Amino acid sequence: MVSSPQASDDSTEELNITVAVRCRGRNEREIKAKSSVVVSVPDVTGSNEISINTTDDVGITAQINSKTYTVDKVFGPSANQSLIFENIAEPLFFDFIKGYNCTVLVYGMTSTGKTYTMTGDEKLYNGELSDSAGIIPRILFRLFETLEHQKDDYVVKCSFVELYNEEL
Repeated sequence: MVSSPQASDDSTEELNITVAVRCRGRNEREIKAKSSVVVSVPDVTGSNEISINTTDDVGITAQINSKTYTVDKVFGPSANQSLIFENIAEPLFFDFIKGYNCTVLVYGMTSTGKTYTMTGDEKLYNGELSDSAGIIPRILFRLFETLEHQKDDYVVKCSFVELYNEEL
């Protein structure tokens, strides 16, 4: 979920909250166990609906008994880190540079891909980020590239909070 101020048609600022869902593909353990598919989403993006199988049914009965939810953006298993950054974090970055406070809240069960989406591969390769770099390293690279071009003095303060197993 992301929030960002956006200018409306009458030039007043309003706060928009965008709800985005990213679903990873099934891992090897889930495939070997032949577990049922719980969440149905487009492979990359293109729909704003997710369907959740609330039963242990498989096949057509699973589709009939599923619940469908509409959100602002949906990203499937083939959505790469760059696509997520461009659609979720980059618009917030532009608002941040204008002086607005912006927040990215990542929520989900253990092993659903939150850490991968936010940090991914943080290592530098020949001074460049990996294709698997997440939102945090991409934002930091973009921030310092932008500040370098502005020729002004600046102070950067950053906070990161993680709640894991009910502990901060």
